[in-house]
Amino acid sequence: MVVLVSMEKFVEELNEAGLGEDYRIRDAINQVIHSQGSQRADDGNLQIEQHIFPVTCEVMQYFRIRGKLDPEIVATALLHDVLEDDRSIDEEDFRERFGLRIYNNVKMLTKLDWRNLPGKTDMKKKAHRDEIYFVELEKASKEVLIVKLADRLNNVVRVGSSPEKGKKERYIRETIEHYLPLAEKHSQYFCKKIRYELDKIID
Repeated sequence: MVVLVSMEKFVEELNEAGLGEDYRIRDAINQVIHSQGSQRADDGNLQIEQHIFPVTCEVMQYFRIRGKLDPEIVATALLHDVLEDDRSIDEEDFRERFGLRIYNNVKMLTKLDWRNLPGKTDMKKKAHRDEIYFVELEKASKEVLIVKLADRLNNVVRVGSSPEKGKKERYIRETIEHYLPLAEKHSQYFCKKIRYELDKIID
């Protein structure tokens, strides 16, 4: 079931976690609103409410259970798509604004622009991009991988409602081939959740 998290609800979650006044998180929210605030998901809902805030809440829940809630990881979760979705961002300015750790985390979660990669067709260029991405993701820290697994969990939950032909099948295949092995290795918490959601959408 797709769950929407409004700005008001997200702020409540931050305040409950004692992070409502953290400057890194406030700056991350402002950046997300600027870069992705009007972006729509496949079903027409705001992407920020259907994906970005829910993913961040999932990451917060995971680390709160373990007593390791880190504001820079919360900011990473908020910003995990921003460099990929808003190519107008000056990365040097982004690094100075958010610091090297957050920048490196978000950069690790950002796929290369497929248009600049070798390949005779768009499909081959995108396949090359994904191959590079998954190789690099294997080198990511546990914390960054948790953000990525929360991101994939949310995508799996939502993909069943996508009208795009072939998207559900592509996400299922990609999740089984790449993300479940990562979850099995690094987080049984997300492994169980992703398997559960996959079982609901696999025909």
